[in-house]
Amino acid sequence: MILQSQVSYEQTDNGYKVIFKDITDENIKELTDNKNKIFRKSEDRNKLLQAIFKDNFKPCQNNSPANKDEKFEIPYLCLDFGIGAKIARREDFVPAEDWTMTETADYTLPLSKVDSDIKFYELNLNGNKLTEKLLLNDNQNLFSGKTNWTESELICWLLEKIANSFVTPEDFVEFSRRVINQLINEKKFTLEELVRLRFSIKKLLEEKIEILIDRAYQESWKTILFADETPKVCVTKEIAFSFDAMHYPAKKFHIGSEHFNKHFYAEIGYMNEEEIICAQFIDANPKVETWIRNIEREPNYSFWLPTHKDKFYPNFVVKLKDGTFAAIEYKGEVYKTNDDSKEKNMLGKIWANKSHGLCKFLMAVKRDDLGRNLSTQINEFLLD
Repeated sequence: MILQSQVSYEQTDNGYKVIFKDITDENIKELTDNKNKIFRKSEDRNKLLQAIFKDNFKPCQNNSPANKDEKFEIPYLCLDFGIGAKIARREDFVPAEDWTMTETADYTLPLSKVDSDIKFYELNLNGNKLTEKLLLNDNQNLFSGKTNWTESELICWLLEKIANSFVTPEDFVEFSRRVINQLINEKKFTLEELVRLRFSIKKLLEEKIEILIDRAYQESWKTILFADETPKVCVTKEIAFSFDAMHYPAKKFHIGSEHFNKHFYAEIGYMNEEEIICAQFIDANPKVETWIRNIEREPNYSFWLPTHKDKFYPNFVVKLKDGTFAAIEYKGEVYKTNDDSKEKNMLGKIWANKSHGLCKFLMAVKRDDLGRNLSTQINEFLLD
């Protein structure tokens, strides 16, 4: 542990100089691993980072908007069910009350693709001796020793083993019955064979149910967000997320030679190389008043929009000098066309369209469909 007597620092013309006396290799590792916890105040952390990273670190601006107690509020995406707007959350996209798995008409269970790494063991107790034998994944070993359960007994066993608060027992029983019938009638399994494979059926059925529920949420999400009837989608300045000027809970911070002048907080959350480039273009844009590296998985301290599964945290949230707002998400080449990115892009555009000019959204990529590079995309977007 580093003792207070081992540490001293003084202000210089170029920042801070920190001196550590009698520091061991173990102390250096402690400093590196815990650099963001040792000093809680941003000004003290700057002093520590200056000492550790020397020329590779420039202290953050202590006159940041957050340190001046300035406000940064950005409108949420809201839903109005006829009694006033409220923040839109995933819970609002629950499928209709009459939705059932049985109505999906999708009863396929890929039992023919049981994981090849599933191992079955036969345990025999002979007197005081326990013997163990590995059974390979072949029909002869799996289906030996028939179990004369009825279909109802198998379904009841599955119902007991699979807990899902979203699905009613009645729906589960009927859906399971149809799944079992399809396996017997189309896949040519016997009931006895299915009983022997009941643990594999349980696993595959759980996965199937989660897929069907996810699809139902996604369809409900699309229906509500694109519907012109109640609930109405809206964006209003009166219902906005307010960034906490006193708390910015990034787990890792940006360390590097890049210097930013307009970040809302004195510190900046971690960014990869491409995100750093985005941040530089945002920081340099003359229309930008301030911006924030938005932190994922911090719903109480970061701005988010509701997806059908969870929450979407855009990489950058920007406050422009004209009083409007922008959210910018960067997607690398590998991710820019996947389903997750498409949903986030759609959601961001809905948020912007419903704001009547108050907000705008950009899904930035290294080079877009018009051939524009990252710099052109961000500058044209912010200056528009």
